[in-house]
Amino acid sequence: MDMKQLTELFAGAQKAQQHMQERLSQLEITAEAGGGMVRATMNGQFEVIGLHIDDALFQVEQKQMLLDLLRAALTEAARRVRDAMQSDVKNLLGGLGVS
Repeated sequence: MDMKQLTELFAGAQKAQQHMQERLSQLEITAEAGGGMVRATMNGQFEVIGLHIDDALFQVEQKQMLLDLLRAALTEAARRVRDAMQSDVKNLLGGLGVS
């Protein structure tokens, strides 16, 4: 690989990284638990940007269920953000000819 090819490869990698960062900044993933009774929305920086809790879960006897559903929804949202990031990295590397 000559210097020109190396420079082009580096420029392409920088452009792809910028694209991925822009995509992640706009990414919003929503996951739910309890058949939609709890929904959590997370951005590409793993920040919770939205949370919905069905009114029925605010009863005192439902406290443990509410906590379990919150944990499940947040865990699933984080998993989906991580999967989206891994997919982007895989696409980035594939576009650069790196496996």
